[in-house]
Amino acid sequence: PHDSEHCEDWYTGGVETGMWCCSSWCWVSPTCPNAQASILWPGAYFSSLSCDWDVDAAKNCKYSNACQCLGTNNGVDTETFGPEYGKTCAAWDSTNCEGWWNSSSFWSTDGRNDWCCMPWCYVSNACPLADASSLGDDLSYSYAVCPDFGEVFYATDNDTQNRCRPPESCDCLGVAPPSGMLPAGAASDYGETCSAHDIATCDANSDAASGIDCCRPWCWVSEGCPNSSRSEIWPGKYYSYQTCTPDTDVLVNCAFSDACRCQNNNTGVDTTRFGADYGKSCQAHDAAKCFEWWGPHSGAGIWDTVNGNDWCCDPWCYVSPQCPIAGDYGESANPYFYGACTASDQVYNPTSKVCEAPPSRRMAASEGEVENCEEFFLI
Repeated sequence: PHDSEHCEDWYTGGVETGMWCCSSWCWVSPTCPNAQASILWPGAYFSSLSCDWDVDAAKNCKYSNACQCLGTNNGVDTETFGPEYGKTCAAWDSTNCEGWWNSSSFWSTDGRNDWCCMPWCYVSNACPLADASSLGDDLSYSYAVCPDFGEVFYATDNDTQNRCRPPESCDCLGVAPPSGMLPAGAASDYGETCSAHDIATCDANSDAASGIDCCRPWCWVSEGCPNSSRSEIWPGKYYSYQTCTPDTDVLVNCAFSDACRCQNNNTGVDTTRFGADYGKSCQAHDAAKCFEWWGPHSGAGIWDTVNGNDWCCDPWCYVSPQCPIAGDYGESANPYFYGACTASDQVYNPTSKVCEAPPSRRMAASEGEVENCEEFFLI
């Protein structure tokens, strides 16, 4: 939000300040579909739609109170929800969340409902952090403008009046289902510790829904673990993938899904700039023009002037969004993943701006310590 501190000083001549002063933005090409001409830098273009909103900047924007609690709840059925419902920051749904919302699209019958415990309030429709409410007269609400106490919803707890409580540990519980509940192919220690337990069950159940989850490690955890999911085979029990460290090789070579393998798909990439095959298969796609594309002048924010940029030399490709260990979304509609490819031992030379063998290997080669020079230079 580059303008948030000096909007009224920089934009004069009748320009009205407002929430836009607190939006995040960056300079973009004039060919960007949502580019706008700058009035401060003639000939330059910027875009706020290219950036996510900074939550703190929106909440504390001195040019607009759109993201402040309204203190009203016009149109809400106060006999059902109470007279203060939504007026200020509070976990308004925690007292009767299941009773009010179990037949709505908000309620999850097989997942978590921790949103029941999150504070929120009604805000102006102009707040960029707001969502439209299903209650009231054209009301909008926001969780983002309120502090989150971090409580989770205990769906199976007998204490129906106090289902929102602090989270519990996500450590493996070291338990397994009774033998009568074990899926076909499962070992007796199914879910006791972190392991890809479902490789065996997916293989044994040809009619089971196969996918990358078959190859993900998991274990049974407490319901109070924030990243747990409700079990379909063991009623009232919860499991977690996030508790366990994934095995890259197992996921890349998963027999039930190619989600973590190269997809030969770079939809969304500017192929005029990056080339037709950019990201389609395992290659060091950025090596040749890494500084040109991603250097500090690019505005990408990924160039590391302190620790170096050896990643320029590493092979990678675009994989499926279903791959649980994929990287971020860069130029494509699909995420990129270095783990799908064999790592390179080359390093990036910031002076020559090329990828080359590390200094120790170059020195060894010059001193005749490499027995097979042909093999060395092929690497």
